[in-house]
Amino acid sequence: MGEKVVKPLLKEVAASRDVYLWDGYVGEIRGTPDPVLESIGGDLALYRGLLRDHQVKAVWQQRVQAMTAAEWVVEPGGDAAVDKEAADWLRDTLNGLRWDAVCAKMAHAQFFGFAVAELIYERDGGRIALADIRVRRQERFGFDRDGTLRLRRHLADWKGEPVPPAKFWVVKADGDNDDDPHGVGLGHHLWWPVFLKRNGARFWAIALEKFGMPTVLGHHPPGSPDSDVQALLSSLMAVHGSTAIALPEGFKAELLEAVRSSGGDHERWMRYWDGAIAKIVAGQTMTTDDGSSLAQAKVHQDTGDAIVKADADLLHQSFNVGPVRWLCGWNYPTAAPPRVWRQLEAEEDLTQRAQREAAVARMSGLRPTARHVAEVYGGEWEAQPAPVPPALGQTPAADAPAEFAEAPRDAVDDLVDQVETLAASVMDGLVAKVRALVFASDLESLDHLPARLLQLAPNLPTDQLAEILGQAMILAHLDGAAEAADA
Repeated sequence: MGEKVVKPLLKEVAASRDVYLWDGYVGEIRGTPDPVLESIGGDLALYRGLLRDHQVKAVWQQRVQAMTAAEWVVEPGGDAAVDKEAADWLRDTLNGLRWDAVCAKMAHAQFFGFAVAELIYERDGGRIALADIRVRRQERFGFDRDGTLRLRRHLADWKGEPVPPAKFWVVKADGDNDDDPHGVGLGHHLWWPVFLKRNGARFWAIALEKFGMPTVLGHHPPGSPDSDVQALLSSLMAVHGSTAIALPEGFKAELLEAVRSSGGDHERWMRYWDGAIAKIVAGQTMTTDDGSSLAQAKVHQDTGDAIVKADADLLHQSFNVGPVRWLCGWNYPTAAPPRVWRQLEAEEDLTQRAQREAAVARMSGLRPTARHVAEVYGGEWEAQPAPVPPALGQTPAADAPAEFAEAPRDAVDDLVDQVETLAASVMDGLVAKVRALVFASDLESLDHLPARLLQLAPNLPTDQLAEILGQAMILAHLDGAAEAADA
């Protein structure tokens, strides 16, 4: 008996609104489930302070600029004339909006978890034009239980206001689930490494102060009154700002020096957290630090390139399914929406490819098709007309003399051309038999190829080739005799 066919259930049954019940009581805007952000008060602006760290700033800027440095492309959504017109209009629009600067700001979705931009529209004749894209601070927005964007009028506003449709462009960083609309940004992962690094820098500064100016230790007689103790302390405090001090009789002062090894290796501590920050942001360390082999650097560079490409894909995909569709629906309703993307893959070196394909053609006897040549190298190509071989013994018509020719042609050159033309089909047959032997499935190793060729030699069709060469030799002999007689 076959399994019973179950009717698919079309509605959502595990919506996140059913899990976060308290959000409906506290306010319309959901709280963030980020445990790190919650532990520091829930203010997203605190993550912004991480960018003051020199290592965070450097690697984050490297990641963003690697994306914006790539050329952006607007391609039509189809082959129709209206599709191309819509793509041209969108391309002109983005050129006027400093698209790279917009992308650099919206890329902070990966840092904070999400990014929001307001779309400023204007009428341009009969069209709705995009006058500007203004990226807003993340702290001014939140999400309700349905994951819909809401605008806060002030930071303590937990109710917020619903935003108009097709007015805001939202980019969200990918987390490990779809229940949290906030996304998980790099700030979540960077908070503790930066915190520990900053505290290490503070202790390092204290250690440097200890070695540069050791602590002053003072001794006073037992039972000294407080006024005498305070006088001693005042004198000791003056050590840091004076080259000489005066102490009352009976008081003693000395420098308390720290042992250098007792403080630990502060520089190593800082390098460790700088490396951790680079791995979190860029996925590797070798494009930010010195000391690596070429092979290791290549692997790390590929890792960084993959992260940059993922950033570009996430940002432009959200733009394509949001603002691009809205604008196209208003202005070009019959057109397939265009697509915006970044050219991050390195362009292929066509010269190296042509050399490689020429070598393969010589080794295999194969040649590329006209379609392959047009797709890879572009342009318009047509097949060269095949030369008509002259009758044996007939001198072909001389070509127009070429400029800078090395030497004039003679009868022997013409004879060689005729032999090549007549022997071409015979040689093709010989090459085909040799190729079949080389690529035979039962040929275990190329070491066995010489013996196979010796076995093939008696069966090669050499009679026709021998006849052509024999006639050519006779003609060459007669031509030489005629030249000798004329001389």
